[in-house]
Formats: sequence, C-alpha cells, structure tokens
Amino acid sequence: MPATGAPALHDRDFYTWTRETAQAIREGSFSLVDWESVAEELEDRGRSEQRELESRLGVLLAHLLKWRHRPESAANTSWTLTIEEQRRRTRRLLKQSPGLKRGVGRDPCGGLRRRKTPSGS
Repeated sequence: MPATGAPALHDRDFYTWTRETAQAIREGSFSLVDWESVAEELEDRGRSEQRELESRLGVLLAHLLKWRHRPESAANTSWTLTIEEQRRRTRRLLKQSPGLKRGVGRDPCGGLRRRKTPSGS
C-alpha cells in the first residue's frame, strides 16, 4: 500500500496495473515497477496452471473409470468425446508449460480426494 494509506493500483485496478507495469518494463523504467506484486502475479499464474492440469486430469480419470466400469457408458458418445477433449486440452497445456510435467509423475491423482471404503479404510 502507498504511504497515503490508499490501496495500491494493483489492488484498485488490476487491468490498468498490468498495462502500466508491462509498459514500464518494456521502456526500461524499472524503478516504476512494483516488483513484489509482479512476483506474486507470476506465482499465482503458475499455481493457476497447476490447478488447471489437476482439474483436467481429474475429469479425464473420472470419465475413463466410468467408461471402463460402466458398460452403458462405453456406448455413450458424449463420454468418448469428453475423454478425447480432456486428453487434447491436457496435451496442449503440457506443451505450453512443459514444467508442469514434473509434478505429474510424482502423484498424478494428488488433486483428488481419497474416498473411504465401506470398511472405513
């Protein structure tokens, strides 16, 4: 927050802040840049992409399981289309941000909650 107590431009008008910050960086006016906010926005963007990947993988996994274990689902064209769409979008996301692959191998279902079995385990 500025010394006046007024909220920073980043908090008042995010769109204008992004435009002015991009312009300042391109012009080399680095002293005008709110670097802490820039760092936060970059981290937020990375987390957003990670959440998108987790969401797409979750939808894909759920549809694949339904398709595999429900015979009536295998005949349902919409299931097949959804599976192919999620695969396509996941491939595109990983192509645009290959660094996301690092987290996939460790725990591909990390974003999914584990349901308790009827026995409680």
